Amino acid sequence: MTSTSIGDLAQSMATRMQMTRLKSNLNTLTTELSTGRKEDVAKQMRGEFSAVAALEGEMRALSSYDVAVREGSLLLDAAQVALTNIYDQVVDAGPDFLLTSEVSDSAMLKAAGQDAEQKLATVISSLNLSVAGRAIFGGVATDNPPLLSAEALLDELSTVVMGAATPQDTATLIDSWFNDAGGGFETVAYQGSPTAGLTIPVGPGETVSYSITAGDQAVRDVLASFATAALVARGSFDGDPTAQAEMLEIAGQSMLNAEASFSVLQAEVGTQQSFLEDARERIDASLNAHQMALNELYSADPYEVATQLEAISLQLETLYAVTSRLSGLSMTEYLR
Repeated sequence: MTSTSIGDLAQSMATRMQMTRLKSNLNTLTTELSTGRKEDVAKQMRGEFSAVAALEGEMRALSSYDVAVREGSLLLDAAQVALTNIYDQVVDAGPDFLLTSEVSDSAMLKAAGQDAEQKLATVISSLNLSVAGRAIFGGVATDNPPLLSAEALLDELSTVVMGAATPQDTATLIDSWFNDAGGGFETVAYQGSPTAGLTIPVGPGETVSYSITAGDQAVRDVLASFATAALVARGSFDGDPTAQAEMLEIAGQSMLNAEASFSVLQAEVGTQQSFLEDARERIDASLNAHQMALNELYSADPYEVATQLEAISLQLETLYAVTSRLSGLSMTEYLR
């Protein structure tokens, strides 16, 4: 019988390779034990990735809905804040105009007009609000502020009402300017799009639509009411306190009428905010469920991994001990 021996160099190489393999396995098992996930996913799935692909595809879709919902929520929250600021101005202004209209002091009447002009500027600033570079009250035209400044708007109106004989005539001209199709408001003041449009996808075949613009009727009514009062400060019926008081009375009554319809806009946005909040909760729950299912497919059995880790550790210790013993041999000890 022929005996084949392995040379010292070959034996050393074989030992090193075995030690490298054991160390690699040890590192892999340590990682799996700490993360709870298999390092070799292909082996874990036995080459069948259809379930993983389906879960990951659904998660990508859910993530895109999540981004859309969060961006939409940001926009709607900003819109609600703006509308609330405007509504606060409206609620205060109506009674103030009516109360001031009962006095005949020109200075007080003019001061009320100046206050109306300031409030008009605040309202327009709120309606020109931009979020992340997007004008939120301009419909699909999101690049520019949707309204002229308060000063420019009043300059336009001052020309329109010039020569009006009575406060009622002035009010009629203002109403026409704001509300006639193709009138001054639509062609000059409102620079947004007549097409309202933000559609937020929240799920397969499910969307939330935001359609409020600075061209809505409720917004026009508020602007017209403030503008009517502000014209008193712009010189309308100077020297005629009775006519100026009537202008403020018309503005105050119009403001009270506009209050209810404007609150409807707030309620509409509030309803949309609620839909988005519900959608976000559903999406978060679905993402968590999908992630748990994916983790389950990738998960490593901690008991099995710990058992393998202990076996590998024992093999390494044995290999180190044998290697150490062999490396300590000398010719004298070998010949004994």
